[in-house]
Amino acid sequence: MTKHVPVLLEEVMGFLAVHPGGTYIDCTFGGGGYTEVLLNESSPHGSVLAIDWNEEAIRRGRSRLGKYLPSAEQKETAGGSGSVSSRLVLMEGNFAQIQSIVHLQNIRPDGIVFDLGISSDLLEEGRGFSYLADEPLAMTFSAAEATRGHSAATLLATSSKEKIAEILSEFGDVRSSQLIAQAIVEERRKNPIKSTGDLRTLVHKCTGRDSFALLSKIFQALRIAVNREFENLSMGLEGAWKLLGSGGRIVVVSFHSGEDRIVKRQFRAWVVADEGRLLTTRPLRVAPGERRSNPRSRSARLRAIEKTA
Repeated sequence: MTKHVPVLLEEVMGFLAVHPGGTYIDCTFGGGGYTEVLLNESSPHGSVLAIDWNEEAIRRGRSRLGKYLPSAEQKETAGGSGSVSSRLVLMEGNFAQIQSIVHLQNIRPDGIVFDLGISSDLLEEGRGFSYLADEPLAMTFSAAEATRGHSAATLLATSSKEKIAEILSEFGDVRSSQLIAQAIVEERRKNPIKSTGDLRTLVHKCTGRDSFALLSKIFQALRIAVNREFENLSMGLEGAWKLLGSGGRIVVVSFHSGEDRIVKRQFRAWVVADEGRLLTTRPLRVAPGERRSNPRSRSARLRAIEKTA
């Protein structure tokens, strides 16, 4: 697996005001970069609840950060007397349901972070997130979602031409959205579009280009639609805000202008309601050095807010 590099790491920790003994939530565990630093900087008694919709991320997390989890011996010693205290809790789930997840753990967080970028590990799981390999066109963060028919292949097979064009335009800013949507509808009458290779071939055939920039936009748009990312973000932010006490903070690192707009509008609404104080009046961008060392960070935007009510 490619090593995941957390974006704007120092800035995220600074805006969260991480301190020893604090309690934090990493809503997008991914490769565990933020979670590990949160655990280190909140030591010796701080704790982190890490959430991820991707079951493989949770499995890898248990292996990578196992030293923060209770050992089998500790669990056996505890027996039926109650739960074993742990500095790290890993939960598989969608952050849109953050309130339900946190209520199960009975914690009051000091800070909550959302990193909305796609994990490097996820690109290598064979779920169709990358156009560089020929894989089944799933694009679901959770394997269970694909079994329920919530895959990119299903979306392309069942959506109208107008809906496909809308998705490509709104979520990917694809200028040739109408042309590509028409090609998809015509192709699926003859052959189902089941793999990333099928989609890449179709795009090349109808546009005359095999542009990585165009393919990146198309794949991003389909991923956002399949996983309902914008809707989940709105629900996740609302739920996270309700969990915070006065002085609690939310930090969001987004990579798409649509995501950033959702965060910006929600943060402003809390400020207007006299419930919060902006810690970033404008989105913070990565420095040139980080952009060079981690090209995937180039579109990152960080926004932070503190709850005051």
